[in-house]
Amino acid sequence: MKKALIISGIFWDDTWQRHQNVAKFLAESGFSVDFLGGVKTSSVTFNKVISYLGKSRKGQTVKNTVPDNLRELSVFNLPYEILSQFSLSKLTTSGLHKYYDLVICYVPSPLTKKLLNHIEFEQLIYDCVRNFEGWEGISKNVVAYESKLAQVASRIWVDSYFLKDRFERSYQDKVTQLFPTVNRLYNFPVKETRSIKHVGFFGSVSKHFDIMLLPMFAKLGIKLHLWGVDELGIAEKYEHVIYHGYETDERKLLNLVYKQCDALIIPYVGNMDGVIPAKLFQSLSLNLPVFISDFYDSRKLDNVLYVYESVSTLAVKLQDFDYSEFETRLPMADELLEKSTLESFKNAIMQDLQIR
Repeated sequence: MKKALIISGIFWDDTWQRHQNVAKFLAESGFSVDFLGGVKTSSVTFNKVISYLGKSRKGQTVKNTVPDNLRELSVFNLPYEILSQFSLSKLTTSGLHKYYDLVICYVPSPLTKKLLNHIEFEQLIYDCVRNFEGWEGISKNVVAYESKLAQVASRIWVDSYFLKDRFERSYQDKVTQLFPTVNRLYNFPVKETRSIKHVGFFGSVSKHFDIMLLPMFAKLGIKLHLWGVDELGIAEKYEHVIYHGYETDERKLLNLVYKQCDALIIPYVGNMDGVIPAKLFQSLSLNLPVFISDFYDSRKLDNVLYVYESVSTLAVKLQDFDYSEFETRLPMADELLEKSTLESFKNAIMQDLQIR
């Protein structure tokens, strides 16, 4: 049986995303998979330590099913050269193999560097889903090693247009864009919306959420329906914000959003270069208009998204919404969603890895 190693920044039992999708597909394709989770990229700061210690340690709220031929690995590590040899030594005593047919790396950390120098492998994929050089708090050691990892990798996978365009400038022949996946089995009829009065958001209301739009919503008589984690407590501060709680079942969540809302909003602030949110594709699958703040990847998709540059331009777009014009966007959205199905995702991986 062929062996594969996944070097991941997230753990197996974290919220399900691309890393687990790839590992599960490899396990189903006949690989024996080692999933090394929790490889760190951020520098340690006092505030991060305090935040970590302040979190509830009552245990995992998510428990993802583990395929039969997948093994979870983890080791204490930090993104510093001086500690990486210690972490590697611990891994080798945990049953790390000396040879892997395939290594897929998400994290260009000092531990990754030591690990790749320690083992032998046939093929190395760098699956980049974050703009490390532009992301707040990332260790300089991670940024320094990324260019070397990109050079030695046989293929580079990316999710966002920003990362695709960035890596293609130097490695055009080995870059594959794999969109976040969406379930197309759900069937949501198009609503004939003439006036937008109920806007939905699902996810975490954190420091990246633009709270400046909330007074404008109140002025226009628009209610914001929220599903997820309200870190900023906006539901308590604004009467027109309706909090529906946290829903883990995707099908149930999307059904609730569809029933309650005329449109969706993705209101990010800060540096979003390299980000293409999975919720963007989930939102489009509802066949509702999606309003989104202006950043690199949203501009690339302005034929299917309503991209706004400021709160005032968002207000105009909401008030001037034209259902007939929205209908013209639906075929292009459908075409994009077809490229983001799990089947398309798997086919692209099979082609790159030459899996038959």
